[in-house]
Amino acid sequence: MNTRVIAFLTVCLALAAPAHAAKTFSEQVDAGERLRVDLQTGGAIHIETWGDDQISFDAEFRGVDADDVEIAVRRTSRGVELVSRWATDRARRSSSGIVRIRVPERIDLDLNTTGGELKVHGVDGDIAAETMGGAVELEGLRGTIDVTTKGGHIRLHSSEVSGRVETMGGHIGLEDI
Repeated sequence: MNTRVIAFLTVCLALAAPAHAAKTFSEQVDAGERLRVDLQTGGAIHIETWGDDQISFDAEFRGVDADDVEIAVRRTSRGVELVSRWATDRARRSSSGIVRIRVPERIDLDLNTTGGELKVHGVDGDIAAETMGGAVELEGLRGTIDVTTKGGHIRLHSSEVSGRVETMGGHIGLEDI
């Protein structure tokens, strides 16, 4: 009898537990000379090139507070800007996100996340990037770079770049530069 009661309570608790929300966002816009990404909610940024003159955004945020994430894309005088922010002002929030972006090969990037990894592959341009915590992977780049992570490893490889990379907690790996 005890086994049935425990099984029944386990099923009830599983059904009553709040499901973690997921929020997705997709958009495609004409590219300019510069892309600015500012993830005030935190989250990973993954950028790769493709053979199109547009920028494609695919974002997914998961977690208890994912429904509280607002994502906006807008045109600027030099290009395009994507910003994620919290819709409400609460002291504690919990979500994890990833923004996958496909860009033309030639574009300048200005990337910022309050926490999450950065991956940039195949871009030719000026790249400024900062994460408050997360690993950074840079591959197949041409141009100038200024990249900082407050906590995480940096790997720069197969690139023709000048500039600087800095980590306050992790190692820096350079290969075929």
